[in-house]
Amino acid sequence: MTKSPIKLPPPVFNDEKHHLRLYQGDCLELLPLLPESSVDLIFADPPYFLSNNGITCHAGKMVSVNKGEWDKSRGPDANHEFNRSWLKEPILQSAIRQHLTIEANLDRLCKELQLSGHAVDLEVLGEKALPEGHVDILLKQRTPIGSAMKIPIEVKTNEAKEKDLEQVLGYMKELRGECPAAILLAAAFSKRVVSLANDSGIQLVRYILDADLSKTPTFEEICQGLTLERVSS
Repeated sequence: MTKSPIKLPPPVFNDEKHHLRLYQGDCLELLPLLPESSVDLIFADPPYFLSNNGITCHAGKMVSVNKGEWDKSRGPDANHEFNRSWLKEPILQSAIRQHLTIEANLDRLCKELQLSGHAVDLEVLGEKALPEGHVDILLKQRTPIGSAMKIPIEVKTNEAKEKDLEQVLGYMKELRGECPAAILLAAAFSKRVVSLANDSGIQLVRYILDADLSKTPTFEEICQGLTLERVSS
């Protein structure tokens, strides 16, 4: 999750004794303001867009189905775009993981990044929890001898930030001697991030999508149109 420099608004409810805070607003605007690795669970209950002035039966009485303006349909295209907006990051992570499960793709990436071993020796794991946070993708030695080599991959939907490098460095420190390298994967990188990554030993990889997202491609089409390329200094 990417944190914005803008601070969270004051909570509408704050119980310091029980560590409870409630924030009111658009989740797509508020969630990116939370600090990295500060969330254990997100319970998603998005609008079903069923408030259409109809009626239903509740406790033996006829009642309105309207819940509020937020639940009214804005048309199929707008409803679909809303769902795509909050599903974009997990869809991208899944597509990249699927891309790397193809041995030829993983072999190509390992060679570009000059990583030891071959794709056949590695398994591609989904999100894994570490004390420093949740790693989006983890490359792990399939049959370890002694300690198992692990390569964390952090995925960012847009441009990578300096704090993203700090997050990946935290993963590397947590994994210690089992982590010979780490990968920060994003759509773009600033010159500052590229420079800092070179000093820290973090590998930068850019993702490119050929699929036209405005035309609602299938997951298979997204995977087929996905390319990963190493970012050099």
